[in-house]
Amino acid sequence: MPFCPDCRIEYRPGFTICPDCHKHLVDELPEAPLPEGSQEPNYTEDWIPLAQFGTQAYAAIIEDGFKSLEIPVTLLSSTGHFGQIGAMGTAFLPIAGAYIILVPREDVERADREGVAMLGDVWRSSRLADHD
Repeated sequence: MPFCPDCRIEYRPGFTICPDCHKHLVDELPEAPLPEGSQEPNYTEDWIPLAQFGTQAYAAIIEDGFKSLEIPVTLLSSTGHFGQIGAMGTAFLPIAGAYIILVPREDVERADREGVAMLGDVWRSSRLADHD
């Protein structure tokens, strides 16, 4: 599948130019540069995959909610890392796939309680592990 090297959106075969960025599409994405002064995320046993959503909307609700509560959170997508260094697609063309919420081990219980408070049964059914 071709990708835009600028906005990093994936296109169906047959497309050769990104209609938004006007860049020629490439077969493989180069590694995304990190913003100046930042570090590559390190997903070790200290970061726990807590829940998985099939839609961007629920993942964004949780990510924004956790950030507002000062719970460290990282969102992974089936197409890569989409935290501070990436994009989640456009409003009319969101990137589809699995969205995984990760939090530091020490924040799992609080994040799980807040996830239930935000999304109720949607959160419960999206958990990757039972943390009750």
